[in-house]
Amino acid sequence: MLAGIMGNAEMLQYKLSENESLLHYVFNIIRASEHAARLTSQLLSFARKGQYQKIPLSVHRVISEVVSMLENTIDKKIIIEQKLTANPHVILGDPTQIQSVILNLMLNARDALIDGSGKIIISTEIANINKELSEKYRKGISPWQFILISVSDNGIGMTEEVKRHLFEPFFTTKEVGKGTGLGLASIYGVVKNHNGIIDVDSQEGSGTTMKIYIPISLIEPEEMDEDIYPLETFNGMGMTILVIDDEELILKTIEEILLKFGFNVILAKSGRDGIEIYKENYN
Repeated sequence: MLAGIMGNAEMLQYKLSENESLLHYVFNIIRASEHAARLTSQLLSFARKGQYQKIPLSVHRVISEVVSMLENTIDKKIIIEQKLTANPHVILGDPTQIQSVILNLMLNARDALIDGSGKIIISTEIANINKELSEKYRKGISPWQFILISVSDNGIGMTEEVKRHLFEPFFTTKEVGKGTGLGLASIYGVVKNHNGIIDVDSQEGSGTTMKIYIPISLIEPEEMDEDIYPLETFNGMGMTILVIDDEELILKTIEEILLKFGFNVILAKSGRDGIEIYKENYN
């Protein structure tokens, strides 16, 4: 349903590019839809029912990308320090989910700083899960080597009461309207889905360190193809695409987008219909 709403809103944005007064309302629709999508994704992550694409992934590369983004957006009074020493530093993980975990942890660290200034340290190292951690979080976990990702701040720290409820959905210490209470809950779900452990070391008034343990992968990541083609130059050249979805709104939205870029489009409302249409049109 959200895909249909966002798709139509983005088409409207494209068609109203010259009308700034109306674009304001379109932007609001897109932002609200994106927010709803994030909430849904976070709930699914906590429930461990979201879709994951696990591939060999360099943790250091993901961290560098997140830090680069944050350094351009957060207050210049905040110092971000990287201590990336893990070797190897490859895990089997979902790039989007792991990036979201690191970003959320660093944003939480930023929010915990006093008067909006201080230091955030993100570090990696190779670690083993000791018996205490295994018994506390994941009984029977494999004694394989892990990459430990730590995000530390010198902010306000946490009380024992806060730590007890930290990973519960909808629990938040932020002001009303400034937090959904799903950030750490979704992080917890993602880490569990990656066969990992998340732990917290914090004392009130002394800062916080969030620790994530994720198993090492011995498979190296493939080089990414950096070639990107601008959307406005893309042309389907009359090729035909079969689109299958049980949501009428999504079907129509995708059809309109593909037609805009020169494709012929055939629609099917179910997998069975799609197979029959394919058999009839295949040549």
